[in-house]
Amino acid sequence: MENTATTQRIHILVFDRCQIVDATGAASIFGSANEAAMKAGHTKRPYDIKFIAPETNQVKTSAGVSLYADYILGDRIHPADTLICPGGKGTPSFISNPKAIKSIKRIASRTRRVVSVCTGAFILAEAGILDGRRAATHWAYCDQLSHDYPEIKVEADPIFIKDGNVYTSAGVTAGMDLALALIEEDIGRDIALEVARDMVMFSKRLGSQAQFSTQLATQMAPPGNIRDLQL
Repeated sequence: MENTATTQRIHILVFDRCQIVDATGAASIFGSANEAAMKAGHTKRPYDIKFIAPETNQVKTSAGVSLYADYILGDRIHPADTLICPGGKGTPSFISNPKAIKSIKRIASRTRRVVSVCTGAFILAEAGILDGRRAATHWAYCDQLSHDYPEIKVEADPIFIKDGNVYTSAGVTAGMDLALALIEEDIGRDIALEVARDMVMFSKRLGSQAQFSTQLATQMAPPGNIRDLQL
């Protein structure tokens, strides 16, 4: 069993019309890791999870549900071990805010690892964090990311990519797979497996796994005898 000497700070960005699962999915995974670690005999919770927002503590997600942030981007916040940037329909508005992007640059420069989920890759791209790096995003936005930021090596297939201390993931639930991989990296495979069991997830989906699986493609076949056999 691996134990944690210190509690790691996880800061998750939230903003108006962000994708709720991008933010709360990752938070749920790390929260489950806290419970699993304490059950396994760790003396401290591995993670301290906080939401940060651009200008006001309350933000309305793309689902219409509001989230309440612990901090504002302009606050004096202790450096984090991990910064997570979600995507969502509000991403274009967020990246058009120079003040918010400047804050992301500042926070990322003091953070051990930086993570994006789905179109959150556009936030890291606008902040210059992905320049010269390999990156993933939701399959439907790969061409746009490549076009808007040609200095980034966009890869359409993987569900997540690690390039140095920067991690990018594909759409929505791929961020949960990445969070599980980060837990294994931090505190070991046993805790990651326990979290996967608790959250009823695949124990491990490799980052190189294709976003648009063959099984899903076959499920989209036209109705008829062949589709009935596939199902």
